[in-house]
Amino acid sequence: MLKIVPSELPSKTAAYLDEKTTELGALPYAEKVGVAKKRWENKHTSHFNEVRKVLKKVYAERCHYCEDSIADEIEHIWPKSFYPELAFCWQNYLFSCGPCNGTYKNDRFALLVAGKRVDLVRKRDEDILPPPPGISLFIDSRQENPMDYLELDLESGMFLERDLDVDSLAAQRARYTVEEVLQLNRRDSLVRRRKREYKSLLGCLKDYIELKKEQNVEQLERLRAELADPLMPTVWQEMIRSRDAYPELRECFEQAPELLE
Repeated sequence: MLKIVPSELPSKTAAYLDEKTTELGALPYAEKVGVAKKRWENKHTSHFNEVRKVLKKVYAERCHYCEDSIADEIEHIWPKSFYPELAFCWQNYLFSCGPCNGTYKNDRFALLVAGKRVDLVRKRDEDILPPPPGISLFIDSRQENPMDYLELDLESGMFLERDLDVDSLAAQRARYTVEEVLQLNRRDSLVRRRKREYKSLLGCLKDYIELKKEQNVEQLERLRAELADPLMPTVWQEMIRSRDAYPELRECFEQAPELLE
């Protein structure tokens, strides 16, 4: 998981989202929840085709969360059922696959309120009240870099908490996002895929160094383009960040420092 690169929508689509957001903002909260749901179900197809186009470019059609599947769903980071004012907010969207969006993330969302965890749950026939003000335990990839909280152990394929203080807010957010909600370490296929991607990228990196010695410019450019657009971008970025922790990686990047740019 990486921070999503800022990008702009076509002006007409941006104006459409702003208009819908403004309309919702004037409503009482309980009414806003129902109206946002209906308007989302009947959203303007052509404008949301544009939204999809931009999201596809950002992550090359891969799921932002698992990076292992084709993304085909617009995900609300802050759930629209609890934050209806963000239902049509561009900064609240990312592109994910069906399992990550529907099975794992869904409407799961927790806040830290006055030092205590509050899981947002609304039971049937319960009064529709706004969430209390608090700190999101789920890491918002549009606003912050998840890798400030996480590191990827390249050899095991497992995400770890960067903050070694298990009680710190940073560690809590890392655990909640990766372990509880997205379960990126519990899905064995994802762990194996990250390990394979590391070996594949390391192989490409070694091939690049050999081609550099041979001064094979054409093949060098092909491999450089491949390394610049990996299937699992988080693996490559962690290889760059953690290269000093892996002697083989450190040596490779010392021979190809241009790949760090």
